[in-house]
Amino acid sequence: MTAGEIHRGPWDDILEGYHSMGFALMPVSDKVLTREVFNYCTTNRASVNQLKEWFRADADAMLAAKMGNPSENIMGVKVVNVDPFEPLYKGLNLCETRTILSPDGNYCLLYRFPRCYKGLFEISPTATLIGEGYLCFLPPSTTTLGNKYKYELKMPINPAPRDLVIFLSMCATKHLIQKVKRHTPQFYE
Repeated sequence: MTAGEIHRGPWDDILEGYHSMGFALMPVSDKVLTREVFNYCTTNRASVNQLKEWFRADADAMLAAKMGNPSENIMGVKVVNVDPFEPLYKGLNLCETRTILSPDGNYCLLYRFPRCYKGLFEISPTATLIGEGYLCFLPPSTTTLGNKYKYELKMPINPAPRDLVIFLSMCATKHLIQKVKRHTPQFYE
């Protein structure tokens, strides 16, 4: 290393890559995730330099992405105990996209949606949309037991399938109509 050169940590390339994809990231660690850091991350999109500082403070921290609007409408479809590309609900097919395999064997398919959906939506008994207000752990995060999150498919994050967008819009509209008295919309641009 020459004078003036900055040492790059093991997380630097990973954080830069995820940040450039549009993810709003946060560290999950007892050492780093103070109330102040959590509050900051839930209301702001942390800069790459801030993220690097947190991960240099704890290289064993897990990496999480906020789903929905903070992450440019990237949301996950969690699929439990089945092949994620089989028809899931009324003939709904999920197209291939960047897919995470969790240590417990579940899949999270990441899609870009035209609008943000707030909360969790059950697509089928084996599939749930992880929307605004929830986190998704990203590879190469490692649990305290040493089990790793990894990619099942490492490819670009594709747009959500049209049928899935229509299905979720109908679900959100149904919930919106039911909750209109409380003025809590379930989706927004």
